[in-house]
Amino acid sequence: MRGLGRLRTVVAYANIQFWIFAVGGALLALALYFFPSVRREPFPVHADRVALSLDPAFTDAHIRLGQAAQTDQRWREARSHFEAAIEADRWNLPAHLGLGIVARELGELERSRGELETARKLARLLPRTHGELGRTLLLLGREEEAREALARGRELGSTDLNLLVLEAVAAARGDHFQIARARFAEARESVGDDVASLLGIARAARSAGMPGDAVATLQVALIAAPENPEVRLEMGSTLLRMRRPEDALEHLEAAHATTVDDTEVLFQLGTAHRALSDEEQARTWWRQVLETEPEHRRARARLGMP
Repeated sequence: MRGLGRLRTVVAYANIQFWIFAVGGALLALALYFFPSVRREPFPVHADRVALSLDPAFTDAHIRLGQAAQTDQRWREARSHFEAAIEADRWNLPAHLGLGIVARELGELERSRGELETARKLARLLPRTHGELGRTLLLLGREEEAREALARGRELGSTDLNLLVLEAVAAARGDHFQIARARFAEARESVGDDVASLLGIARAARSAGMPGDAVATLQVALIAAPENPEVRLEMGSTLLRMRRPEDALEHLEAAHATTVDDTEVLFQLGTAHRALSDEEQARTWWRQVLETEPEHRRARARLGMP
């Protein structure tokens, strides 16, 4: 009898499992039929959309959909989801943080600042809230506040190289050149021989009006990759801004040797030759730019063309 009882239990359990899978499969088939978008996007995303159709104030679903849209750079869609999340939950940290970042990408800098300041108030010990606020403040031209926010983010443990570089940029723009130089040096040392990171640091230093720090960074990159045309071009362009055309020409010619049709290299070669009072050779280089890119505006302007 006991054996028969166990058998009946197993059969009953099997019947339950069968109906679970049958009903689940039917629901999935209906979803595929009535909601074609489920075939085009990840199931979790579609599940959140379905959840919102049942409960438009479902905060977590709005946050996840906003973050997915943000990752795909669908800024306006992301904004609408973060706004809906805040409407449902006024003090939702991920929503304020996400909306602040998205507003910055959409050029709404004051709104970005407001949202990120709210996020920082909600999580003062979270490095990212300080770092993101610092980025926006820097774009608003509030260099001193930006530098303080970026520095605070690093003090709280952020290892994001961008915060260190942006702190250097903010310091330079605020005329704190000694601090800027120290931060650029720290960034340079932290990346070792990572050429891509060194290029980013050098470009940031040049844009911040500190070409000497850019050159120092590019020298490290050249040791790691002496034939890299991007490094050679960046060095040449930086030296031109420092009014050192002879030195620049050496690097630009090295870049041209490996990228003969690069229009930026060709253009800068022309610029170097003009700086050396060789107008004929300068115009030759600019004409070569137009052979590759006929509508290159800067080359056309240098040649006196409309």
